[in-house]
Amino acid sequence: MASKTGNHGKKDVSGATASLTVEAISLLLDQHREALAADYKTSFSTLETTFDQVRSAVEDHGQRLSSLELISDYLSQRINKLEDVCSSLRYNNSKLTAKVNELEALSR
Repeated sequence: MASKTGNHGKKDVSGATASLTVEAISLLLDQHREALAADYKTSFSTLETTFDQVRSAVEDHGQRLSSLELISDYLSQRINKLEDVCSSLRYNNSKLTAKVNELEALSR
Protein backbone atom coordinates (compact mmCIF):
# COMPACT_ATOMS: atom_id res chain seq x y z
CA MET A 1 0.00 0.00 0.00
CA ALA A 2 2.92 2.22 0.51
CA SER A 3 3.43 2.18 -3.19
CA LYS A 4 -0.16 3.28 -3.77
CA THR A 5 0.19 6.02 -1.20
CA GLY A 6 3.43 7.06 -2.82
CA ASN A 7 1.76 7.17 -6.21
CA HIS A 8 -1.24 8.98 -4.78
CA GLY A 9 1.09 11.52 -3.18
CA LYS A 10 2.79 12.02 -6.50
CA LYS A 11 -0.54 12.55 -8.17
CA ASP A 12 -1.37 15.29 -5.69
CA VAL A 13 1.96 16.94 -6.26
CA SER A 14 1.71 16.53 -10.00
CA GLY A 15 -1.82 17.95 -9.82
CA ALA A 16 -0.45 21.05 -8.09
CA THR A 17 2.38 21.15 -10.59
CA ALA A 18 -0.12 20.66 -13.38
CA SER A 19 -2.18 23.63 -12.20
CA LEU A 20 0.95 25.76 -12.02
CA THR A 21 1.98 24.47 -15.39
CA VAL A 22 -1.43 25.28 -16.84
CA GLU A 23 -1.21 28.78 -15.38
CA ALA A 24 2.32 29.16 -16.70
CA ILE A 25 1.31 27.79 -20.08
CA SER A 26 -1.69 30.09 -20.15
CA LEU A 27 0.55 33.04 -19.37
CA LEU A 28 3.08 31.97 -22.00
CA LEU A 29 0.30 31.51 -24.54
CA ASP A 30 -1.00 35.00 -23.82
CA GLN A 31 2.51 36.43 -24.19
CA HIS A 32 3.04 34.55 -27.44
CA ARG A 33 -0.36 35.64 -28.73
CA GLU A 34 0.49 39.27 -27.99
CA ALA A 35 3.92 38.89 -29.59
CA LEU A 36 2.39 37.25 -32.66
CA ALA A 37 -0.25 39.95 -32.87
CA ALA A 38 2.46 42.61 -32.72
CA ASP A 39 4.48 40.76 -35.38
CA TYR A 40 1.41 40.46 -37.61
CA LYS A 41 0.64 44.14 -37.21
CA THR A 42 4.21 45.04 -38.10
CA SER A 43 4.19 42.66 -41.06
CA PHE A 44 0.85 43.94 -42.31
CA SER A 45 2.02 47.51 -41.88
CA THR A 46 5.11 46.76 -43.93
CA LEU A 47 3.01 44.99 -46.56
CA GLU A 48 0.56 47.88 -46.71
CA THR A 49 3.44 50.29 -47.23
CA THR A 50 4.85 48.09 -49.97
CA PHE A 51 1.43 47.70 -51.61
CA ASP A 52 0.90 51.46 -51.46
CA GLN A 53 4.25 51.98 -53.20
CA VAL A 54 3.36 49.39 -55.84
CA ARG A 55 -0.10 50.94 -56.31
CA SER A 56 1.48 54.37 -56.69
CA ALA A 57 3.96 53.02 -59.25
CA VAL A 58 1.18 51.29 -61.20
CA GLU A 59 -0.94 54.46 -61.21
CA ASP A 60 2.09 56.46 -62.36
CA HIS A 61 2.74 53.96 -65.15
CA GLY A 62 -0.93 54.09 -66.11
CA GLN A 63 -0.79 57.87 -66.39
CA ARG A 64 2.42 57.69 -68.40
CA LEU A 65 0.88 55.11 -70.74
CA SER A 66 -2.18 57.31 -71.21
CA SER A 67 -0.01 60.29 -72.07
CA LEU A 68 2.06 58.15 -74.47
CA GLU A 69 -1.14 56.97 -76.17
CA LEU A 70 -2.30 60.57 -76.57
CA ILE A 71 1.07 61.60 -77.98
CA SER A 72 1.13 58.64 -80.37
CA ASP A 73 -2.40 59.51 -81.58
CA TYR A 74 -1.32 63.11 -82.13
CA LEU A 75 1.82 62.05 -83.98
CA SER A 76 -0.17 59.57 -86.05
CA GLN A 77 -2.53 62.37 -87.13
CA ARG A 78 0.44 64.58 -88.02
CA ILE A 79 2.04 61.78 -90.03
CA ASN A 80 -1.23 61.20 -91.90
CA LYS A 81 -1.41 64.91 -92.75
CA LEU A 82 2.23 64.91 -93.86
CA GLU A 83 1.62 61.86 -96.04
CA ASP A 84 -1.36 63.61 -97.62
CA VAL A 85 0.73 66.73 -98.27
CA CYS A 86 3.59 64.60 -99.66
CA SER A 87 1.18 62.75 -101.95
CA SER A 88 -0.24 66.05 -103.16
CA LEU A 89 3.24 67.41 -103.77
CA ARG A 90 4.22 64.28 -105.74
CA TYR A 91 1.15 64.63 -107.90
CA ASN A 92 1.84 68.34 -108.52
CA ASN A 93 5.52 67.61 -109.17
CA SER A 94 4.69 64.96 -111.74
CA LYS A 95 2.24 67.32 -113.46
CA LEU A 96 4.79 70.15 -113.47
CA THR A 97 7.54 67.84 -114.72
CA ALA A 98 5.31 66.69 -117.56
CA LYS A 99 4.46 70.31 -118.38
CA VAL A 100 8.14 71.34 -118.37
CA ASN A 101 9.00 68.43 -120.63
CA GLU A 102 6.16 69.39 -122.99
CA LEU A 103 7.29 73.05 -123.03
CA GLU A 104 10.89 72.03 -123.69
CA ALA A 105 9.75 69.81 -126.53
CA LEU A 106 7.69 72.65 -128.01
CA SER A 107 10.57 75.10 -127.76
CA ARG A 108 12.86 72.85 -129.84
